[in-house]
Amino acid sequence: MTDLQSALNAYHRKGRYGATGDAGVILGEVTVKTVLQFAAWPETISKMGKQASKAAGVKSTPGISRLNRSGDINLLRVEPLKWWLVTPQALMDMPEVDAETGAVLDLSHARTWITIKGSAAENLLSNFLPIDWRQGHFGDDQVASSAMHHVGVTVWRREDGFNMLVPRSFAGSIWQLLEDSAHQYGLTVE
Repeated sequence: MTDLQSALNAYHRKGRYGATGDAGVILGEVTVKTVLQFAAWPETISKMGKQASKAAGVKSTPGISRLNRSGDINLLRVEPLKWWLVTPQALMDMPEVDAETGAVLDLSHARTWITIKGSAAENLLSNFLPIDWRQGHFGDDQVASSAMHHVGVTVWRREDGFNMLVPRSFAGSIWQLLEDSAHQYGLTVE
């Protein structure tokens, strides 16, 4: 497998920026090694869900707008008929699926994984995405697909903050928007 190069090399400058005091936002990047999309046909959703779950090593198929995980492998339900297997690990074998069941597509080179943590992470995301990010409304292991400045993004919450997958070709501009807006809260770039 070809080594993935970060789309953020020109933008990712580690350090402390913006407002004084404790940093309200911590931005980082996870080097993504695998993003696989499992797409089902309406009549094969259960069968494809089982195959996606098996590939991810999770016990059950996540419901709509949810994720299940096994270690650092995440299986996200990004659409009613689609799941994404997302992990910083390089998976050796592409899962085989017959065409009557659905399709598997490797999106690893097409996505950049940004992390957003800190006490003001919810506020930062609210500047760009029309979702109530408060814990009681968007809790751990919930997934949302939305648009940020006309760019489709997928966000999920873990206990330590938010994760965002963005199209690689727009990663730099999305990063700059997040970084510039985070200055008002105090920003640390990891």
